[in-house]
Amino acid sequence: MEGISPTTWRLTLDAIRPFPAPSEGLRRALFEFQINSGGVLNGHLQLTRESAGAGERWTIEDTGRWIW
Repeated sequence: MEGISPTTWRLTLDAIRPFPAPSEGLRRALFEFQINSGGVLNGHLQLTRESAGAGERWTIEDTGRWIW
């Protein structure tokens, strides 16, 4: 976990293997709940994820405004 700015943090997981060889679609489905939950709990949070080699990179940003 690293702070990018006072309102943005980045979480990098070097390897994530919930399944032997997950496809991008399976990874997206697996983490969609966490992305949506963050927005429901705090309407200012914007969560994005991207593949980073064998792992994941999550960016969590407090936008300071309602995103929905």
